[in-house]
Amino acid sequence: MEARKIIKFGNTSFVTTIPNEWIKENKLEKGDSIILRKSLNQLVYSVKEEEKKKIVELSIDKNPLKIFNKKLFSYYLKNYEEIKITSKNIVDKLDQIKQFKEKLCSMEIYEIGKDYVILKDTSKVSENSVTDLTERISGVLTLMFEEILNENRRTILTQLDGNVNKLSFLTFKTINYALENFLNDFDNKDSVYYWRIISSLESIGDILKDISRHISRGSETDIKATKLLLQDVLNYFNLIKQIINKEANIEKNIQVHIDKKQSLKREFENKKSEFDKNNQNFYYLIIQSFKNILENIDTIVLSGIDIYLK
Repeated sequence: MEARKIIKFGNTSFVTTIPNEWIKENKLEKGDSIILRKSLNQLVYSVKEEEKKKIVELSIDKNPLKIFNKKLFSYYLKNYEEIKITSKNIVDKLDQIKQFKEKLCSMEIYEIGKDYVILKDTSKVSENSVTDLTERISGVLTLMFEEILNENRRTILTQLDGNVNKLSFLTFKTINYALENFLNDFDNKDSVYYWRIISSLESIGDILKDISRHISRGSETDIKATKLLLQDVLNYFNLIKQIINKEANIEKNIQVHIDKKQSLKREFENKKSEFDKNNQNFYYLIIQSFKNILENIDTIVLSGIDIYLK
């Protein structure tokens, strides 16, 4: 690492020198242009190059389906614009490809050939906002809470959870894009915190699906007691959404968060008598699910504090 002095240039500008070795390595000359990217306390210089389309080829025949699925998701998260999937019997694999594709927001089948399918990303990831996507995910989770409290329709909950997963993948993709391009409207140091928040929100969606399944098998007594507690958990989640959406005074809400969490835990224990005494396993399954939601909310709150109070 080499230190360089900043020199005053005119009334409004400052200049510094660039190492001669770097100029030669990149075959630059006087008058050439370079890219300057800003990221918090960093300035990154790079040589101006034409943007290359990120295209990759992936065989569905040469990979077990689980491995193929993971590779497909990985290329999506790394912002590949086109993914060419090859197979000797591509027509027979179309249904599997469509199932995988449905999990990826903005990925559409662009072309089908004799032995290949091309998936194309139709999104403009550069226009996405991590904070807006996070807010949308928390909004869908609220709908999942409300659906369980009212109708508990498994088909609707499955669709909503699918939306949470799609939006989560799109948010991870957007974070990767911001990191790769040093976007100055996104602090790279925040990426790990947002990643934790999104992962925790996604986990809450999975837990809500489990709670819905438990409720569908419970007695009227168990269902009534579960929904009363679920409403309290939803109220708590809506309080935490204020932190996600930057509506809260973080310092004030730290104590509110701690107090509410402790009161909920006490309520979980106190409500045991309201559950069906002939099926205590149901009570323990439900309460463990609620505790798992609280653990994920803990991660969200701590990550929010790290972001806003750094």
